[in-house]
Amino acid sequence: MTALIRSTRAELLRLGRWPALWVLAATWLTLNVVFGYVFDYIAYRTGDSAGPNTGVPPRSCWPASSRTPSPRCWCRACRCSAGPS
Repeated sequence: MTALIRSTRAELLRLGRWPALWVLAATWLTLNVVFGYVFDYIAYRTGDSAGPNTGVPPRSCWPASSRTPSPRCWCRACRCSAGPS
């Protein structure tokens, strides 16, 4: 092993022994799950259809030069095949 790999490995082992690092990692993971999945699931289960695109007309998701939805369509209101279902 080179000195760089040995030094990096020693630092990671030293950091792994710190309880504060485990608390921060657990907090980061918990917040990612809560904001990424739990809030969306609660909104789905309660029937809340309001979102960031509430009231956006479907045509506003389409490029001006096209009559069909963009393959990169992210708008929930457009109901295109490329958008979220």
